[in-house]
Amino acid sequence: MATELTSLILDKTELRDRDEMQSWVAGLRQRLATTDTAAGNTTSFSLNVEQLFDFAAYDEELWRMKQQLCPVGRRHGTTPWGTAESISALQYRSRAH
Repeated sequence: MATELTSLILDKTELRDRDEMQSWVAGLRQRLATTDTAAGNTTSFSLNVEQLFDFAAYDEELWRMKQQLCPVGRRHGTTPWGTAESISALQYRSRAH
């Protein structure tokens, strides 16, 4: 059940128009596939919803730190801060439903 919920959340996220969310989900999927392969798993990895929120919280903070290296302010176009805000919103909306 939790694994199915995770797939639904990620699929819904990918349908959004926001480029940064699509990039984040694609990157998350790639990291999971790489981790799975490095661990020698031959079956596909199933991410449960708790793990998704753990990854999201980590990535949200990572993007906020990346903003410190950005030459423009938080609200100046597409910035790492905007990606962090989108990840935060995903977590909030997903947990609210």
